[in-house]
Amino acid sequence: MNTEIRWSPEALKALGRLDLIAKEVIDGIRQGLHRSIRRGFSAEFFDYRAYEQSDDAAKIDWRLYARTGKFFVKRFEAETSLECTILLDVSNSMRWRWENTLSKQEYAAILAASLGLLLAGQRDLVGLHTFGMKPNRHLPAKSTRRHIEEFFSVLAAPGEPAESAGELLELARSTGALRSHKGMQILISDLEIPEEDLRRSISLLRASGSELIVFQLLDRAEIDLPFSGATHLRDSETGALIRFDPAFRQRGKEIVKAFRRKAEAVCREYGALAIPIDTAFSPVEAILEMSRRRKGMF
Repeated sequence: MNTEIRWSPEALKALGRLDLIAKEVIDGIRQGLHRSIRRGFSAEFFDYRAYEQSDDAAKIDWRLYARTGKFFVKRFEAETSLECTILLDVSNSMRWRWENTLSKQEYAAILAASLGLLLAGQRDLVGLHTFGMKPNRHLPAKSTRRHIEEFFSVLAAPGEPAESAGELLELARSTGALRSHKGMQILISDLEIPEEDLRRSISLLRASGSELIVFQLLDRAEIDLPFSGATHLRDSETGALIRFDPAFRQRGKEIVKAFRRKAEAVCREYGALAIPIDTAFSPVEAILEMSRRRKGMF
């Protein structure tokens, strides 16, 4: 089977259960359309991490310091487990879909499940926090089989969104209470919030000292605007019908591009890694792109 078809969002969704989908995505990564990001358990050098006061100064990579002006130490594949928390947006805007395609929420669940299974397979600790609904769900970072089963269960049925739900900024303000120590945070969201709220949210998430990866996920239709015959569109947050002017199509595309550039700029400003994706993008390639971009930071 053509690999693009095998690991397309539609083909993956047809598998049904999230655990089966996640296993298929991991298989795609390991066949690696490129080199897998799985670290294994050898003493092979993997990547760098920021120097902490508790680290042995002898482990600082001085050549990297000369290039960047920042302190990093090498991380080896046999090092202590990483703690990662996936921050998942399940608000109203994530439930919007165009015709019979995957919704952003369905795609986000597939991506989160695949990342969770990948991390657990590396003996890393993986946690989950949903936001944009009441009640928000929080699973502390663990790697046991029972924990991963609960992780999949929450992703499959996150609950109903509510207008009074805590949004990204509220989550960012409380993120310190959700983690036991520094590690990695992976945010999956369309980031459809005011720019000032986005700026403050990213700043607060990075203030914890953890690495922050941001998947900005849009529906492919939000980028292409394939609404040639439409006269009205429904607002993804309020449900209100909005009159659609076909002449707006090109201008709308430029607005979306500017929106994504702004989100990337905010992430870059605060040292977060932004990865723009859409619902037509293979989750396999999304995770491989994350691997490539992380390594390119050093």
